Amino acid sequence: MTNINPLTHKNHINHKTTIKKKKVKEEVQDKVIMSEGSLNLKEVNLKSLQTYSKEAIEVENKPAPFTQTENTSFKTDSPKEWNIVIYMAGDNTLEESMAKNMVDLERYGSSKSINILVQFDRGSRQHRGISPWDGARRFYVTKSDNPDDIISPVKMDLGDINTANPDELKEFIIWAHKEYPAKHTLLIVSNHGGGFAGVANDDSEKSVMSLPDLARALDEAKKALGKDKFDIVGFDCCLMGQTEVAYEIKDHAGIMIGSEEAEGNGGWPYSSIFGENGKLLKSIDSMVRRQVNITPEMVAKKIINESTKIQDQLPTLSAIDLSKMDTIAKAASDFAGEVIKNTKELTSNNGNIDDIRKIASQSESYSKTIPFIEPYGQYRDVIDFAEKVIKSPDIQSPGLKEKAVALLKATQTAIIAEQHSEFYKDSNGLSVYIPTDKPKPQKYGYTKTEWAKDTLWDEMMIEGQIMTGKKEKWIFVPPPLFDKEIVKQKPDTKPPDLMDLITPKETRNA
Repeated sequence: MTNINPLTHKNHINHKTTIKKKKVKEEVQDKVIMSEGSLNLKEVNLKSLQTYSKEAIEVENKPAPFTQTENTSFKTDSPKEWNIVIYMAGDNTLEESMAKNMVDLERYGSSKSINILVQFDRGSRQHRGISPWDGARRFYVTKSDNPDDIISPVKMDLGDINTANPDELKEFIIWAHKEYPAKHTLLIVSNHGGGFAGVANDDSEKSVMSLPDLARALDEAKKALGKDKFDIVGFDCCLMGQTEVAYEIKDHAGIMIGSEEAEGNGGWPYSSIFGENGKLLKSIDSMVRRQVNITPEMVAKKIINESTKIQDQLPTLSAIDLSKMDTIAKAASDFAGEVIKNTKELTSNNGNIDDIRKIASQSESYSKTIPFIEPYGQYRDVIDFAEKVIKSPDIQSPGLKEKAVALLKATQTAIIAEQHSEFYKDSNGLSVYIPTDKPKPQKYGYTKTEWAKDTLWDEMMIEGQIMTGKKEKWIFVPPPLFDKEIVKQKPDTKPPDLMDLITPKETRNA
């Protein structure tokens, strides 16, 4: 069970037992460079050697549908070093971009040390451009220089599926490892994302995968494969670099990669990391050939470093050590408990919920293409928020400032690497939901997350107010994609403290 202070933590019955954490160790075989400026990341300088020739892969006929057995066995002979497993949920507006991503992946393809495995669902939309088909297919990605077609062999044709169904993700992960064993796994979910509001939406089914469903898919897949955790889970999706997301999957992966802000239409730089230049893949091949170990942390840092080159598509990206999430949850719950206590005491300038909402409104926020859209515009950078609480002259409570320092330090230790563009100078790697107007956590499914169950964060948000949105039906709407030109026009715009506009603070505290 998460080690939360019993004096401030609400009961959470039958919570899962915490899996023993494995501390992410940093093994640096090559030169480590500390970058300058606003990027604030470590880059591992890996030497790139010539690529191996592509493997001879025979194109297979459509096999029988995969059926999971109770004890799933998988091949263990000659496992490769890394599996890159990409779940492309493209039954939505990102379909064409994902088709281009597939072409980029084929510029390098799988190698002697790496398997690249993709499940790409295009639904039944009217396809244009690259290799149109209906439904979902699984591919073993091979090398090709054809920019107009996807030539990798189709290993399975699944027909119409609902990519928001966690069983689809689970079965793809199991299939990938069953057929193509490897020592390490980088799992990427590619789709629209909305932080705690969900991921992997499917337009045909009008559905989205919730955080609890995502965690269930990862949990059941790892158990079926006899794994402790997956090495890296990455989200090529908007707004997934969030505390609530990281906490939800902390028992199922060692490292999470995600963006605090929305992504551009192109998403991750596959053409650089996996494709034409193939820097990361070449580095892995090179180090395997030299019998030098490449750790998950080194892979994560390299991905963050590559993303700095296309900040017009990825204005933020961070790698998070998930073994630190229990500590963050403890610190956040203690902070929230202090705010609740101060609010009930009804004394001014002690750090009550009105003070906290005002500071949150001044903290780094996201979904800036369309500012303040709910709930996305209410995502705030945790470290920036904590720093502003500590420095605020309006907060005179020593206890609250002490709790803010603990939250700040806990979050800082979890950031393995992060980058942010000039438009997000106060970004540090993890966001959290802090609404400054009328909170609606139940409407968006917030109260079903493990973060809400294990901490007092949601209680803090609604303290002193009636929680709205209980009976409102909310259908997942993807957040607006990042648009550099729109954000550039209003880089410093912050939402007003709406409560102050409605009722002056001195009147509220009277």
